[in-house]
Amino acid sequence: MKNLTDFDSVLDDAGLRNLSSEAYDALPFGSIKLDRSNRVTLYNRAESELARLDSVDVLGKQFFEDIAPCTNNPMFRGRLEALVAGGAKSARFDYLFLFPWGARPVRIQLWVPDAETRWIFVLPL
Repeated sequence: MKNLTDFDSVLDDAGLRNLSSEAYDALPFGSIKLDRSNRVTLYNRAESELARLDSVDVLGKQFFEDIAPCTNNPMFRGRLEALVAGGAKSARFDYLFLFPWGARPVRIQLWVPDAETRWIFVLPL
């Protein structure tokens, strides 16, 4: 697999599937994998530290309703749904996460490699 220092280096489903749990946790940015119903199926250490949420409290929950309701809007969820509907597989944009403890500007990379999987990569700015 390529050097895992930026989003582009992980936009490879085979590479992501072959990462060990230790390598996934070592990614230098947040990574969240959702299933087709937007339930969290993977949540790495960088995202846990950024959001101040432990993975055991996140896994299996609805991302937009239970974990990050500040993303349940056209700018974030709408972009992900547009990717799922077809056309481009990825989108990158800057966003302001609103946490209970304060706001945090981030760069988001959405990636939808297939109908079953949605990835959200998060890099603090």
